[in-house]
Amino acid sequence: MSIFIKKLFQFLFSAIFIFIFFSVFNQIEEKLVLIKSFKSVFALIVFLLVSYVIFNKNFFEKYYKRYLLIGIIIIAFLVRLRTILTVESTLISDFALLYNTANKFLNGEENVFNIPYYDTAVYNIPFTLYLSFIIKYLGGLFTIKFLNILWSIGIVILIYKITEKIFDYKNLVLFDAQNNILAPGLIDPHMHIESSMMTGCAYAEAALLNGTTTIFCDSHEIGNVCDTEGIEWMLEDCRQAPLSIFLTLPSTIPATNNILETAGGDLTPQKISKLFDQWPEILGLGEKMDFVSVNNGNERSHDIITETLKRNLPISGHVFGREFVAAYAASGITDTHEAEEKYFTNDLLEAGLWIFLRGGNPETPWNSLPESLKAITEFGANSKRVCVCTDDRDADDLFNFGLDWVVRQTHALGLNKAESWSLGSLHPATRYNIDRDYGALGHSRRADIVMLDDNMEVQNTWLGGQLVVEKKKITSLLDYQLSKQRYRYPTQAYNTINIVNVINYLPEIPKKKKFKINVIRTELPGIMTFRETVFIENKINSWSEILSLHNLCHVCVIERHGKTGEYAHGFIKNFNLKEGAVASSVGHDAHNLIVAGLNKEDMKFAIELITEYQGGVVIVRNGKLISSIKLPVAGLLSDKRANEVGEENKVFKKHWNNAGCTLAYMGFNLLPLSVIPNLRITNKGLVDVNKMKLIPLFE
Repeated sequence: MSIFIKKLFQFLFSAIFIFIFFSVFNQIEEKLVLIKSFKSVFALIVFLLVSYVIFNKNFFEKYYKRYLLIGIIIIAFLVRLRTILTVESTLISDFALLYNTANKFLNGEENVFNIPYYDTAVYNIPFTLYLSFIIKYLGGLFTIKFLNILWSIGIVILIYKITEKIFDYKNLVLFDAQNNILAPGLIDPHMHIESSMMTGCAYAEAALLNGTTTIFCDSHEIGNVCDTEGIEWMLEDCRQAPLSIFLTLPSTIPATNNILETAGGDLTPQKISKLFDQWPEILGLGEKMDFVSVNNGNERSHDIITETLKRNLPISGHVFGREFVAAYAASGITDTHEAEEKYFTNDLLEAGLWIFLRGGNPETPWNSLPESLKAITEFGANSKRVCVCTDDRDADDLFNFGLDWVVRQTHALGLNKAESWSLGSLHPATRYNIDRDYGALGHSRRADIVMLDDNMEVQNTWLGGQLVVEKKKITSLLDYQLSKQRYRYPTQAYNTINIVNVINYLPEIPKKKKFKINVIRTELPGIMTFRETVFIENKINSWSEILSLHNLCHVCVIERHGKTGEYAHGFIKNFNLKEGAVASSVGHDAHNLIVAGLNKEDMKFAIELITEYQGGVVIVRNGKLISSIKLPVAGLLSDKRANEVGEENKVFKKHWNNAGCTLAYMGFNLLPLSVIPNLRITNKGLVDVNKMKLIPLFE
């Protein structure tokens, strides 16, 4: 249809031009013998020339904007010229009086302006004198008409220039949607840029390819490492990114307290209040992870909530367990993304909370969507307070399982297309009170637009009216922004790994004949862990025998902020590492170093590499590096482009799987996260999350 309209426009433009031209041509042919003699030939040449200009696609699309004003002037002139050549005009009304007065003035009559008309229309005296001048020096009535044509053409040009200025037509582009679907850009209501291992500027590339034009980032990862400085670095990074990035201010730094873990940051209610007032892009409070503390009425936790409520801003949540729902909702928290199954999701909706359904790579812990969506598809819950989000997504998964993929999953699981897309666009905009500008198509809203095929696959993305993704590839404009206009983090952001003590990577074997080991049992998909007790009843002199007998792996968490130098030992079950060791500086949320291995030599080598890199994830075997991703910015982020990080990510995952690890490495990074049930390990030791207390490794 669009192609037809374009051709119709070209035809009409050509027809109008040719009609006007020959209408005028016929009026003057009798006066010019040469034209009359070659009338037919001339007419044919003009017809062919105009037809070529109008209907030649390449010529038309290349030059029509450039010569549009010239074309308008020519058509306007010819229309007016034809009028004065064909229409006999009679002098009437005011002009007749003015024209006759001008002639009287030229004839020397006195007091021609001393009539009642000029008493009230004195402004017409200069025009009368103008007519007198034209009549005497340039001709009669026809000349006046011809000059009026020129004056009116001047007005046409003026109107064109004003319109050009108002609408900036030179930057307007007609785009053929070719029967595809236009939809508002996606809005991710809850995510962590740091989990992508990319800076905000780099993250924009992968997001826009997925049709995501706006994100709400909770930067508690870098906040846990670098306190308010890290958050402000991230904000500066996001300001330069070609993406609409808002912040939900980290609420729980540290995630627990200094008894259970050591973090680099300490975001007090006073610091949070100051950040709220200094940065207008902060539109809410990030996930309140310490749900047990909220439930128990912890003063610091509720002071942070109060600072947000004072400003009438939304508060995001993080909660596990149906028994916490009522107290959590009553605290002022109004959303959560930890809806793991349909009954819990339904409870949260009934309590009046917004729900961010988390979807992701089915091989990772982040794909709770299929079960939680059943609250809508099976129980009939209304979806108006439901959104979709990505939460944590590494670079590789961001390309393959972005927010657009999550939206399509909701459609595949039973929602219609419009409702599915609304979960990722209008609903998040409504939740954060930005729906006046974002989340829908319409007048006065931002031109954040995506073009989808019938399968809801993103083809093109416009950010603020600028085409940044075309045919699933970034445009030269976006490529330039990502290459030349990226934020550079300060030097101190590249020096955050500081180990102050010598590390003993393996615990001593208890000298008892019988003892118990509290181990962390992992189960797929891996977001939750479980406490299991291993009984050792016979004297064993080597850890390797115990590891092999019970399918265990050593794990050690090392404080890296240069504060305490503490480290703790533990064991994970069902991890299935075949040999060597793996390590990461991304140990949520305090981001102390975590290493798992089958021998101390490889564990030590892995930590030495991360220290040398000033952050990263590594796989080692027999004293050799197998694979790594360097993360020098706060030990969390690469400073490379998204495609580079994504490729490194893809290669690393292959080696990770080849090493036998059943838990995805992003799930491995969660082992120190002491706010997710049931048993975790920090630099202080094993944490019973449900009781929020340390428990011994050996009993």
